[in-house]
Amino acid sequence: MNWPASFYSVELLWKLNYFLFSSLSLFIIAWYRMNSIILIEIFPFLVFKKKFITTEITNLFELFWLNSISITLLFTLPFLIFQLIYFFKSSWHNYQFIFIKYFFQWILIICSIMIFFIYYKILPNVLFFFVKLEDSFNWNNTALVFETQLNILFYTAWIIELHYFINFWSLVLFCYFYNMFLITNLASNYKFIKIYRRYILFSFILFSFIILPPEFILQLIMFCLSYLIADFVFLFFCFKLINNLKIDVNSSSIIKTTSD
Repeated sequence: MNWPASFYSVELLWKLNYFLFSSLSLFIIAWYRMNSIILIEIFPFLVFKKKFITTEITNLFELFWLNSISITLLFTLPFLIFQLIYFFKSSWHNYQFIFIKYFFQWILIICSIMIFFIYYKILPNVLFFFVKLEDSFNWNNTALVFETQLNILFYTAWIIELHYFINFWSLVLFCYFYNMFLITNLASNYKFIKIYRRYILFSFILFSFIILPPEFILQLIMFCLSYLIADFVFLFFCFKLINNLKIDVNSSSIIKTTSD
């Protein structure tokens, strides 16, 4: 009998069972405390004194189901990653374990910051834009009046999709820059930034103008900051590449002088 394989199989089975038990427990808690969860989700909209509606009874069931699964995955997936990291620790070198550990710690920090930023910055600004859009249609007080009705199911699904979308692209950018600064060649990074710098800057500014409220001063500040940051990053890579080239030239000249 292969004792190490049996031992690790049993340990992995216990960890997975504990993860499933934790997920099921959290799912049940989220289901029974759904009123508090929904209150937290609609909190950015309370300042606009709007009411949420639901047109079908099945929408409530879908709302409970969607929120319970989302909350369960949000809190149990980091726990599963933590358990798997320490499960594979015995087969890794020490530097590999430290690298993976700090990598996922930064991912968790970035996701937490983005969720906080979405709730307190992006959502209020987006909702403010649509509320003011309704007021702009009713400025002349005619018989034709526009009034928005907010569906709680569609609103919750939109919030969850926005979370996943922004967190996904934030992690993609983080992994890319992490790979850029630690693994890839500096000349390749310089070439990539030189070619695609303006495209990335245009996409970021366009996305920022869609998210931010239509205020000229705020959009002007965002445009100037984005342009300055993009040029600063490009200038940083230029100086770093020049310094590396100088070091290589000096090293080659010293080696040549020594050999002569």
